[in-house]
Amino acid sequence: MDPGPAGRPGQVIRVGRNFLGAPVYVADSVTTMLRGLVAALDRGDYEEEDGYLDVGVEIPSYLDDSKAVWRGEGPIPKKPRKIQMLGVDKVKDFDLEAIRRAPHLRAVTLFGEGPVDLRPLRDVPLEALRLDLNSVDLKQLAGHPTLRVIRLGTKDPVDLSVLRTFPRLEGVELSEAAVQGIGTISDLNGLLSLTLSYEQWRKLDKVPPLAAAGLGDNPTLSQVNEWAARFEPDELLGGHAYCVGRFQPDN
Repeated sequence: MDPGPAGRPGQVIRVGRNFLGAPVYVADSVTTMLRGLVAALDRGDYEEEDGYLDVGVEIPSYLDDSKAVWRGEGPIPKKPRKIQMLGVDKVKDFDLEAIRRAPHLRAVTLFGEGPVDLRPLRDVPLEALRLDLNSVDLKQLAGHPTLRVIRLGTKDPVDLSVLRTFPRLEGVELSEAAVQGIGTISDLNGLLSLTLSYEQWRKLDKVPPLAAAGLGDNPTLSQVNEWAARFEPDELLGGHAYCVGRFQPDN
């Protein structure tokens, strides 16, 4: 919609809330992308399993750049300076101390049991952090100067009071997390995007000015309608309210 100097209107870019990394160029147009899919189908280059069709077309991915993205498998590369994004599926078996040698790291995603010692993250210019762990101690990151986006999925309650100490915090997603101190959100004047579950939104008395508000954790349609009704047109800063996940049928 707004291509850069080397781009063109109508080009296809891969980007999204569940897509780790920077936007990736896919094709010069939707037509070009669809022609590649049709050609693969015509030559029989596809597999079907459980109703899902996997078409044999190589779509560019952030994983294609192994120098910038590291999946946390095996020891950290001997020369980690180019690593910008890190994703670890089994953080229990991974030594986070190693990332102190990755000075350009911007985005980290950690999956596993936890708890995890997050203190090594204080030494990198981290901007985006996703933690899907049983328990999380965010106080280990108190005052992080560059952290802008936090997404949590936890079983044990997370103390949110530390969010006040992040000077650049712009986005928070907590719909899959157990939290305590939800009222902290009301004090985050610099927040632009906020995604909570239906129950979390109910407990939040005051909503700070936002550009985008999200409802997660698979709400029912009636819950979506009730939640959306709380936002007046001038309550979002020219932004919008959106629902994350699937609607559930009402009883």
